Order: sequence, then C-alpha cells, then structure tokens
Amino acid sequence: MSREAKLVGAGFVVALAAAYGKVDDAERLVRFGRSKGPGRLSMWSATRDKPRPGGARNPASATFSSIPPNEPAFTRAFGAYRS
Repeated sequence: MSREAKLVGAGFVVALAAAYGKVDDAERLVRFGRSKGPGRLSMWSATRDKPRPGGARNPASATFSSIPPNEPAFTRAFGAYRS
C-alpha cells in the first residue's frame, strides 16, 4: 500500500445503512479498505449497532437501528479490517 493511502480515512454512517436494513455496504467498504489500504476506516455511530426493542419505528433513535437482531452486525463487518 502506498504511503499516500495511509493518509486517507473513510467513514461509514450506520444510520443510513440501518434505515435500509443493509450491512453489505459496510462489508463493501471493508473490501475497499483491504484493496486500497487507507489509514483508517470508521463508523458512526456504534451505539446504533443493535436492534430496537419492539422493531423499527419512527422517529429514528440515537441508540438503536432497524437492523434485524443479528447484533452487532456492523461491528463484526468492521472487525474484519486490519490496516
């Protein structure tokens, strides 16, 4: 990996992916990280990486997502990345 790539970071917004019930976008970012070697991958917000009791509903929550109960799905996806 290039020295310049180590200066780049990429972030992932759990709130957006959770709204659509998708973890594969996080997995795709991890694959990108493995191929390009950025210095950092991050996610916002880890506190939302768990299902909301009673299921998804409005309004959005700062502490839960709409992801089905396979927690912590995003944390597991990012845990596979090593810079």
